Amino acid sequence: TWYGKKFQGSGLNQATKLLLFDLCFTQLNMRRIQFSIDSDNISSKKSMTKIGAKYEGHFRNNWVDQEGNSRDDDYYSIISNEWNQIRQNYFLKYI
Repeated sequence: TWYGKKFQGSGLNQATKLLLFDLCFTQLNMRRIQFSIDSDNISSKKSMTKIGAKYEGHFRNNWVDQEGNSRDDDYYSIISNEWNQIRQNYFLKYI
């Protein structure tokens, strides 16, 4: 999810993710949600950690940007058997 700067820190991202994760895990019966984040995007990596996603690894030269530069990604995930605890720990105020 991407939001303009005026919405950052407003809780909109967390509320939206709660709805998306609930849909994925409770209605679609998905087992995993995976996030690929540019390694330089510190704020997104902090956000993933803040909502309970687990860091899984660093992928070097994982993609090429518009200028032809190699970019690295960091991967995070939430799996279905973690969802109920994550929902209670990180999303309680939106329930």
